[in-house]
Amino acid sequence: FVDFVEVFAGLICTSQEFVRKYYKGERSVVSLRDVARCVKVFRWFGEHFANYVGKNAVEKWDAGDFFNVKPVTRDYVRSAMIMSLAYCFHARLDRSARKAYGVALQRSWEKMQEPIGYEEIGTLYAALFGGTPQTVPKYGPRCTWLELNAGRFASIVNDVMRGFVSNLKLGKGIALNEALLENLFMIMISVLNRIPIFVVGKPGTSKSLAMGLIQANMNGEASENAFLRSLPAVEIFSYQCSPLSTSAGIQQ
Repeated sequence: FVDFVEVFAGLICTSQEFVRKYYKGERSVVSLRDVARCVKVFRWFGEHFANYVGKNAVEKWDAGDFFNVKPVTRDYVRSAMIMSLAYCFHARLDRSARKAYGVALQRSWEKMQEPIGYEEIGTLYAALFGGTPQTVPKYGPRCTWLELNAGRFASIVNDVMRGFVSNLKLGKGIALNEALLENLFMIMISVLNRIPIFVVGKPGTSKSLAMGLIQANMNGEASENAFLRSLPAVEIFSYQCSPLSTSAGIQQ
């Protein structure tokens, strides 16, 4: 567990450094709020996987096993970690920068596998009974089971998003393209975690469509499938902003 926390923290630091570099050194684009948000989303994914996967697995496991990083949960710990990084950092990048971000995470993780100094063990035994002390890494590879690389990162992000969105009914004539897939997933995770989100894009990039589909599908106990019935109902309130709009006006 301690090793995983250190690796996760290192990847968050790498993510913040990458995003700052992408925005030409502007330090305000990421902050400790992003760290808190990343941890919050990771926790949510952990509880989600425990409820929907762990309870139905052959070798059952719960949220306690997940957060203690038990071997049976490691595939889902990896997915939760990757999706929390994707939600907080990956989603704000363009296509070319996303590939570079995956490579940056891979290099950061690989660097964590290098030994940090060495130490000798067995010196007392060698002095008393003879023999040669052994030189071993003082702090060797960490969380090798993550097997993190750019290709796996992109694959898990796509698979988990499609897994969530597959529970939504899109309707006839609606194609699940990349923009709609990501908009639906990001809005859904934001709603479920009560995290504010701005969906920005050119006309025709499925922003309004995604909101409409979320409203049509997330109806609480009146939803069409068990997955959606386990989620709260969503009520959408629309507000048309103008140059005269104020925060008080939106609240009213």
